[in-house]
Amino acid sequence: MKKKAFHYILFLFHAKHLHGIHSPFVYGLLNNSFYLMNKPLIYTDFVTQHITKPEGCYFLSQKKRKRFLSALVQLLNPEKLKIYSSERKSDNNDRDASKKYTQSPYMLKVTEGTIITNHKTNPCIFDTERIKTVTDHHNTRHKICWINCASANGKVTDDIQKEILNFVSTESVDAAVIILTGIRCNDELFQLWKTLASNSIVKISLDCYYDGILFFKEGIAKQDFAIRI
Repeated sequence: MKKKAFHYILFLFHAKHLHGIHSPFVYGLLNNSFYLMNKPLIYTDFVTQHITKPEGCYFLSQKKRKRFLSALVQLLNPEKLKIYSSERKSDNNDRDASKKYTQSPYMLKVTEGTIITNHKTNPCIFDTERIKTVTDHHNTRHKICWINCASANGKVTDDIQKEILNFVSTESVDAAVIILTGIRCNDELFQLWKTLASNSIVKISLDCYYDGILFFKEGIAKQDFAIRI
């Protein structure tokens, strides 16, 4: 517990809220997400269903965490929502001794999320002053790849990395967004996050401590941010 507390304090020391963020895109994204957190949210049930509470001690309010991710998804106005989680393979595979020690007993499960379009609240309408802080994401319908890393138990990190690269290669980079939840569940998953965030194809990475967001937009310099929600 002391080790986790130390890491969280170290994170807070380097993390930024809104002040100190000089990227217009990231500032606009966070500014509007924080604004939406206090408004009716339409993806709360989805986030609650596809997020895992960290084991043991946790420091960030889970309610605030869920509302931030719900606001972010609503703001991104998804055209596609692809969900990756982990499930255990069948017992038949586990009994096969030739596979048991060469393959993970876990596999990625892929599902399509429901896109909410028949809602009264337009997620793209904001105050005039707030629109000035946004570059293009309030008009773009994004294609989101949502990965619940915590459900993977650190067993399918190679598969996760392959699926992310495949997702990005098949979608428009300007519209593709990767959201990984539970990136600090264990050392293996956090190492995966650092590897992905440092990849040259990733232009913007947002480390929100328990969760991470990756953007691949062209024409901008690579930027990495630790965000204090």
